[in-house]
Amino acid sequence: STTTLDTQFLRPASGDTLSCHAKVERAGKAVFFLSAELITRPNDKLVARASATFYLPA
Repeated sequence: STTTLDTQFLRPASGDTLSCHAKVERAGKAVFFLSAELITRPNDKLVARASATFYLPA
């Protein structure tokens, strides 16, 4: 289940293509910390940033 979810919208998404880069920051036994960035292509402008914490019981 999602314990936290934070999204920052930084600018309008312009252009034809968006790219999302997601990363597991830390993975524990039951709690996972993740982050992601949404970027426009081809001009490489950061559109949004997000972070989340998930609890996955065994």
